[in-house]
Amino acid sequence: PLVKNDNYVVTQYAKDNLESLGLLKMDFLGLRYLTVIDDCVKEVRRRNPDFDINCIPDDDEAVYRMLSSADTNGVFQFESGGMKSVLSRLKPTSLEDITAVISLYRPGPMQSIPVYISNKHNPSKITYKTELLRDILDVTYGCIVYQEQVMQICRKVAGYSYGRADLVRRAMAKKKKEVMEKERSAFIYGTDTNCGAVNNGVSEEVATAIFDEMSSFATYAFNKSHAAAYAYLAYQTAYLRCHYYKEYMVALISSVLDSPGKLLEYISDLKGKGIRVLPPDINASMHSFTVEGNDIRFGLLAIRNIGRNLISEIIRERSVRPFSDISDFITRLSCKEMNKRAVESLIKAGSFDNFGCSRRALVSSYENLYDNIVESRSRNLDGQMGFFDFVETDKSEHNSNIADMPEFNSLQLMRLEKEAFGYYATGHPLDSFDQYIRINGLTKIADIAEKEQIKDGEKICMLAMLSSKKLHTTKNGKTMCFALFEDVSGQMEGIIFDEVYRDSVTLLSAEDIMLMLNGSVSASDNPDEPAKLIVNRIESADGIKPSAFRTLYINVSSNDKRLISEIISLLTGKSGNEEIRLCFSDTRKVSVINEIPNVNITKEILSELSKICGKSNIILK
Repeated sequence: PLVKNDNYVVTQYAKDNLESLGLLKMDFLGLRYLTVIDDCVKEVRRRNPDFDINCIPDDDEAVYRMLSSADTNGVFQFESGGMKSVLSRLKPTSLEDITAVISLYRPGPMQSIPVYISNKHNPSKITYKTELLRDILDVTYGCIVYQEQVMQICRKVAGYSYGRADLVRRAMAKKKKEVMEKERSAFIYGTDTNCGAVNNGVSEEVATAIFDEMSSFATYAFNKSHAAAYAYLAYQTAYLRCHYYKEYMVALISSVLDSPGKLLEYISDLKGKGIRVLPPDINASMHSFTVEGNDIRFGLLAIRNIGRNLISEIIRERSVRPFSDISDFITRLSCKEMNKRAVESLIKAGSFDNFGCSRRALVSSYENLYDNIVESRSRNLDGQMGFFDFVETDKSEHNSNIADMPEFNSLQLMRLEKEAFGYYATGHPLDSFDQYIRINGLTKIADIAEKEQIKDGEKICMLAMLSSKKLHTTKNGKTMCFALFEDVSGQMEGIIFDEVYRDSVTLLSAEDIMLMLNGSVSASDNPDEPAKLIVNRIESADGIKPSAFRTLYINVSSNDKRLISEIISLLTGKSGNEEIRLCFSDTRKVSVINEIPNVNITKEILSELSKICGKSNIILK
């Protein structure tokens, strides 16, 4: 039986019935990262025309160092906190490792990850229940990882045919217990068509253990062909990010324009690597983000109310002659896909900043300017021209209507950008509170994504801003609030129950207010599902002032020359404005490190110091 669904002819038979008729089911996946890779390659070829993504080496040491350091924001399959933790412990060195990680990092087989990692780094720990398994499992350090391995075991240990081995694999994957119990005897003792493990020299005890292990694992086992394809795509994205970072991030950010949380995360990654994200420029920006020297320029598509057709007209017009000012822009574009809302959005996004007028002046003047230019154009088209209209109107006449006004303050400019983009783009109100957050041990949203660091139910305190909220009435008539909070590092959902919501309804009604949130993390067992925050208390944080100065105290023994030398080595070259003090536990004295009295304290430095000194021996205040 057939039926039409969106003009496609589809069957009304269940999948198993179709298989019994001999039909083949095929899945086609559309992956955003395929577009990211393609866009990145196009960007790379602007300076390296011969670059071919299909010819990159698969053993690039720099790529594997990057993966091993878990610096994988934006790398396909390897962005989650849990996956980063696995990479940092595994230290992958080959595509085989990447393929195995992708297969194991799912509910069920995750329990095999510690064994896989341990066996990789300690080959002496690898054991095989029978030597027949060595050639099959050596590539995965003695662990059963793939469905193909289950089939190989059935063939080599029990003498199965290819067809019967595949039936066993499918029965295991579909949890068909009756089929599996029937196969247990066939696997161990054999049938008319296969010899069985015992007849192949394997003891009954070992054969039973192998079958039990296959049965328990095959329910979750991945097929290697799928995992290998994913692994190669992951490696390609890692290679591009490693060797063409700016070009890759441009393509990546352009692919998530509709996902503010991911976009903020990637912009934060850029800033962390010292790359500026420039505001849009009416004479420089393209449709998407672009590399501009050592910086990255916002694309016009990121701005609300600006469509592709309008951007194409802007690019075409300026290719003839760059726009000289906003009146020139409106004059040339007012009859081409543009309206006042588009002009307003371009102003708020900073697209006209290079014309010498403040955004405050443009915001207050653009409507009259637009109306005057459109009216003048309309009169000319209608033939309603007086004697003085024959004299060409100087563009400066329009510009003279723009008052000379001082610029908005930085917070007001950020708010304008949020109106234009839907999120804080080139700056964030919480940027200047980074020191305060670290000094007071507050949590960042990006930290919560690292599920290996923050566990389910863990109490946290964070400084954030309300991005949006949605109310829900429960069956008991109580009000719940699902809020979207954001900080510099990203966005996350917060769940606010009735009592907390009623206590905080005024705060949650205000705009652009900083909030101090206390709550607990709600993390799913599914590694791909983002954690949420159960909010227990909300307070205004408007009274908080950014810290301008801080001191890092490190507790050590004055006799521990090796540790002191490690500290000096770590901090050398990290000069800044923040003080370092050594507190000698044995002499009760505090000393300055003469070689490096002041440094720029970062999260990475604190992490490294914690590793060599112990977290309890570091105090920042």
